[in-house]
Amino acid sequence: MSANDTPEKAQQLTAPSAQSSMMVGQVIDYVLEADDPLPLISRMLDELDPQKAGDAYPTVKLVLESLGSFILGVEALKKPDTYAEAGQHFQSAVDGFDQAGETELRDVAIGVGTYGAANRELQVYNISRALELVTQAREYLRKAGKYGQKFESMIDRMQPDHLFLQGVQALYARDFDKAKPLIEQASRAAEKFAQDHCEPDSVEYFFFSGYAYYFRSFYTVNRAFNDFNQFKYDTLAGEINLRGDAVQAKELLSKSDRKLPIVEILIYASEGNRELLDLFTRLAEIMRGVMDSTFKPSPQTYDDLRQRIRRANDFFGRVGADGVPMIRLCAQLADQVNNLERLAKPVPVEVPAAGPSLREKASYENFLKFQEETLQTLRQPLQQLNRWSMLTVFLVTLSVLLIIVGAAGTLFGNTQVGLLTSTSSILSSLVSSVLYFQLRQARNEVKDSRAPLLQLFKEASERFFTEPQAAAALKEKLASPERTSA
Repeated sequence: MSANDTPEKAQQLTAPSAQSSMMVGQVIDYVLEADDPLPLISRMLDELDPQKAGDAYPTVKLVLESLGSFILGVEALKKPDTYAEAGQHFQSAVDGFDQAGETELRDVAIGVGTYGAANRELQVYNISRALELVTQAREYLRKAGKYGQKFESMIDRMQPDHLFLQGVQALYARDFDKAKPLIEQASRAAEKFAQDHCEPDSVEYFFFSGYAYYFRSFYTVNRAFNDFNQFKYDTLAGEINLRGDAVQAKELLSKSDRKLPIVEILIYASEGNRELLDLFTRLAEIMRGVMDSTFKPSPQTYDDLRQRIRRANDFFGRVGADGVPMIRLCAQLADQVNNLERLAKPVPVEVPAAGPSLREKASYENFLKFQEETLQTLRQPLQQLNRWSMLTVFLVTLSVLLIIVGAAGTLFGNTQVGLLTSTSSILSSLVSSVLYFQLRQARNEVKDSRAPLLQLFKEASERFFTEPQAAAALKEKLASPERTSA
């Protein structure tokens, strides 16, 4: 139940006498001070004698029954799956105390019942409503007079949850500056409760000590996730013990009463927080490496992004109070752009063109080797023909000289020598000429047969090999002077 669920006051019993009121007060004190009140209430109801109680009997009976409902409600709050049942018990207690005229006990029942309703809202992540109910519960307990003082420890018990819910609400509103001190206060309040109200090394002591570390780990997870989204990879990767609070929470909670569902839930949540924090640390290291190999966009790109953020911020500023979370989001996006600009490289990274595979390189090398050997078979005959051509030119030149010598001998009277020289030179010239023309024809035929072969190699290279350096090397070989000098 909650404060809003409180019905109209039931018809009160006839006001008891002073003696009866004293009896009722003694019964209430006796029950509330008992270590195990439920068996005591049951026994007192069985032993309650209308004759001995006199006019106090109806009030004492109703108060005992209401106290029983109240204690049953408190027991039901210890298990999340019985929160609804707890609300019914507290509602019955409120009605009974109200009818008996015990307004202070009624406020206690309303306060504790409202705290249970806050836990129900928290189960469905209705943070705002849960925070409102916790605030109302504390106010009811504070005004419960002497009975409220008996439940002072319950007020202290609510303080960590109250502060934590405010911190969670600030996190959901993206106000990390407000959330951090609130959750730190919640953690300290849990530690103080363990020291002031729990026996050292008891299960309750370990529960609230672990609870304090859980609060801190919860904030750390949300802060790390926010930093990761804003590209603060160097900050995350540089934190030495990001997971420390989650580890401590799990260790301390494990020493608590693990039979309670809330303890098991918090242990699992702490383990999950630890895994997430390890994940953020590792991802930050990886993303920092990715950023180191990423080029920076132009300054105009960042200016355009910042202008859009400023315009969005101006529009949300006109919305009013409801636009505050979005204004904080704009501030975080601005930090995100700044971190992106800071982490990215100042100049583009030269990305090498994709080269040929090892198989393609091996094939191309074999192709060049085959080409070289084929061209070599053509080059050797051409070189031999060149040598014979040079010899033929020499013989022709010698024949011309002999003809000149023979002509000179005839002119100067040595007819026989001139005739012999001229005749031999003519014959030599005829032989040399025939040899020269035959060699030139053979050389032309070799060159003509070499040209189509070279063209075929060129076409094969352009078709099957696309490497620019390889194509350039082939063209250089094809245009080489030693290939065409023949």
